[in-house]
Amino acid sequence: MEILPRLQSVARDRRGLARTFELCHAHGASPRERAIGPNVTELKMTREGVCKAFGLSPELLEALESSAVLRPGEDGAFELSDVAAALFSYGIQRARAADEKLAAVASALNDALPALQRLSTLPDHAALEGEPRERVTAELSTFFNAFAGLMARATAALQAKE
Repeated sequence: MEILPRLQSVARDRRGLARTFELCHAHGASPRERAIGPNVTELKMTREGVCKAFGLSPELLEALESSAVLRPGEDGAFELSDVAAALFSYGIQRARAADEKLAAVASALNDALPALQRLSTLPDHAALEGEPRERVTAELSTFFNAFAGLMARATAALQAKE
């Protein structure tokens, strides 16, 4: 299979998804070859084809190459099946790492919860009266408002990346 010098226009199926076959298949393939499809274990793609087929920016492709996630063949082309497998594996590894980080953050917050609960009742437990009680209550209110804002921003950031 030859490497594409340029990509053909990307056809869309009923759901609007680009068909990878048309991003990769050599120019001039007969309608019969197009209907049957290529042997994906031997299908080679250009860098541009990889970017288009998998929705990668050229910068991300370069970063994936420099970190040895993706490796072109000796001819500079990428095997479709190798790219798909490498990106799938990379995605699973990143998801696993993100899950571990979130679990660590959740554990840390759960560990801090009793201290935060005690802190919220400090004016009562310290038997503060008058002006000192008002100052401590105001400081605690400021702290908990800031903490709530931090948690809201963190939650929004996590939800935006889903």
